[in-house]
Amino acid sequence: MNRREFTILGMAAITAAATNVRAADFKVLLGRLDLDIGQDEVLVQTGAAQSAIRLGKCAFLFAPYSKIKFDVRDGLAVKAANLISGAMHSVFDPNEAVERTVITSHATIGIRGTAHYVQLEEGKDRTYSCCCYGHIHVDGGVSQETQKTTYHDARVIGRDGKVKASPYSVPLNHFDNSLVYLEKRVGRTPRWKLPNGKMQFISPFDLN
Repeated sequence: MNRREFTILGMAAITAAATNVRAADFKVLLGRLDLDIGQDEVLVQTGAAQSAIRLGKCAFLFAPYSKIKFDVRDGLAVKAANLISGAMHSVFDPNEAVERTVITSHATIGIRGTAHYVQLEEGKDRTYSCCCYGHIHVDGGVSQETQKTTYHDARVIGRDGKVKASPYSVPLNHFDNSLVYLEKRVGRTPRWKLPNGKMQFISPFDLN
């Protein structure tokens, strides 16, 4: 595999990618990322701060100290995202016909054009998954569930392979304005139905 490892700070050094990847195919949106880009995969590792990236027509916001491996096609169209550690807030291209998947050690989550948040709760040995709006299918191995929603609908999947209702009364560590930020970076707006027409969960950090 032809690959080159490099570090990007903000929007600098975009042209340092492997030769098969065009600068137009991806863009670092926020923070610092360690990237390892090959012909069919992108490995992302983050540092002590939040960071974000656009891959093709999808955008991703990462928690500090996250590690994710993306399987991609030409133009960095995302086929799958394997969350190895940390957390990831995603907006996927709603016009992509091929189903994408988010994979963790506890679950495989089929993405059908939607916004999604996933976090590995290592201390509880489980995955937290939220369909922020759209359509997903969560498979824990023992049980599975299809979700369709216009606003946050979360589940947890434990080592036992069962898909269960979220124990949290609010979305875990992800926010409405983060979705606005990500969708804007790929030329879209959120496809949600806000309670009372207003965002309910606002990030405590600056996304500008």
